[in-house]
Amino acid sequence: MRAHHCSTCGTCTLRMDHHCPWIVNCVGVRNHRAFYLFTVYMTLGGLQYLWKTWTYYNTLSNGPDFWIHGSFFYVYWLITTVILVPITMMLVGLSVFHTLLICSNGTTVESMKGQPIKCPCLPFGDP
Repeated sequence: MRAHHCSTCGTCTLRMDHHCPWIVNCVGVRNHRAFYLFTVYMTLGGLQYLWKTWTYYNTLSNGPDFWIHGSFFYVYWLITTVILVPITMMLVGLSVFHTLLICSNGTTVESMKGQPIKCPCLPFGDP
């Protein structure tokens, strides 16, 4: 009853959430847990990097010698941080969205059809 046909894969997937171009497969009942854990772990990894960057920057800026590393280190550090900040923000949103979907036993396909996300664990989840 909750199966959907994927036009990209050409297969029907039970409890299909979405077709993911990154894994070149449909996320459904068989691999939704792996997809969700991957997004959560990537979110935690991004947040850990940003926290460690913040604490290391504060340690260096409060110390007597800020420029103790070579210039390549600071350029690499800056570029990595500039790239990871928006990626981490998007991953946080994706993880929160899929957490709400899991709490409401819904899928992305169903939420795109206009069905509201009802989350019984939140006070504002039942409109």
